[in-house]
Amino acid sequence: MGFFIQNVVATAVGLLAGYINYLLSTEPELVIIAAIAFCGFIGGHLPHIQQPSQPAYRVLRLASWLMTLVIPLAYFLYRPTDLLPAWIVAALFTTATWMILDRISLHRDYTRSVAGIILLPLLITACAYAVLGEPVIIPAFLACSTGYIAYLLVEQYIQRNWLRTLKKPVQGAEN
Repeated sequence: MGFFIQNVVATAVGLLAGYINYLLSTEPELVIIAAIAFCGFIGGHLPHIQQPSQPAYRVLRLASWLMTLVIPLAYFLYRPTDLLPAWIVAALFTTATWMILDRISLHRDYTRSVAGIILLPLLITACAYAVLGEPVIIPAFLACSTGYIAYLLVEQYIQRNWLRTLKKPVQGAEN
C-alpha cells in the first residue's frame, strides 16, 4: 500500500481521536488533546516499523526525535515543577524505545501478530502516561489501537479486494 494512503489514514484517525476527546472531556486541555491525536497518528504508522527501510519507520523515528523537544516543553507548560522527569521520558523516546523496537524487528511479522497489535499501542500509551498522567491512559490507547487496526483493515481491503470477492456470485449455485 502506498505511503500516501498510510499517512491519510493515520492523520484522519489522529484528528478524529483528538476531536472526539475534545467533545467528551469536561475541561479539554490542549496538551492532552494533542497527545491523544498524536497517539492516533502514530498508531497508523506502527504496522510498518519492522523494516528500517520503510518510510513509516523513518516517520516514527523522526516523531520520536520531535517528541524529545516537545515533551519537555509540554511538561513545562502543563506541570512546571516536573521538568526533570521530562528529560527522562524524552531519553526513553529516543534511545530505549528504539533499541527495543530494533531488537524486536529481527523477528518476522511481529507487527501483524496479536501481541504486536496489543503491545505496541501499550508502549505508546505508557509513554503518553509518563508524560501527562492518568487522563490520557484510555483515550491514548484507544486512539493508537484504532489507528493501528484501521490501517490494517485499509491495507487488507486494498491489497486483497476482499469486498469484491464477497460480492461475486459463486459459479454453479443456482438454488
